[in-house]
Amino acid sequence: AIVVLGQNSPHAVTDHEGKFTITDVPIGSQPINVIAGGFYTLNQTSVSVDVSSTTATTTDLGNIQVKEVGEGLDNAPHIENVNAVISGNIISVSATITKGAGNDEVTDARAELLYYNTGCVLTNTNGNQYSGTITIPANAVGPNLTIVIFAVDEQNMTANESVTVSYSGGSNTGSFTLDTIA
Repeated sequence: AIVVLGQNSPHAVTDHEGKFTITDVPIGSQPINVIAGGFYTLNQTSVSVDVSSTTATTTDLGNIQVKEVGEGLDNAPHIENVNAVISGNIISVSATITKGAGNDEVTDARAELLYYNTGCVLTNTNGNQYSGTITIPANAVGPNLTIVIFAVDEQNMTANESVTVSYSGGSNTGSFTLDTIA
């Protein structure tokens, strides 16, 4: 699952135990969304970061459980025609997002640059066409970048699709093998 904090897209990917860490959390109260295709989106109330705190804070959210959609998966939004194009340090993302069989309105659509705590809210530009831009962070590493597109409807049903783009602009871009890591 991907855990997204607030509207500015700091996010994390859960490990095999469901644990995650989010860095660069904005000051104030932020909602948390747990998003995974085939599951209902979980909207946790919020986590608050105090401006007077000068040290890193760890918050244990306890055991958060997301409900599997199961047989109703066709009711979730549908994402098609995903496209991502890099120009300089900007990724332009677009997708066609339509209502699922449940005919529920799409309430949130976003694109997240996996592993880099950055992304964007996708804007409905024309009918079912959604688009947005992501700024590639200076520490991005190639040779590829993965963008995950999410759509959430009124029933909190979630769909996601991913797209991988070639990226040769990273300072640490290269091909890595087990020999170079060892």
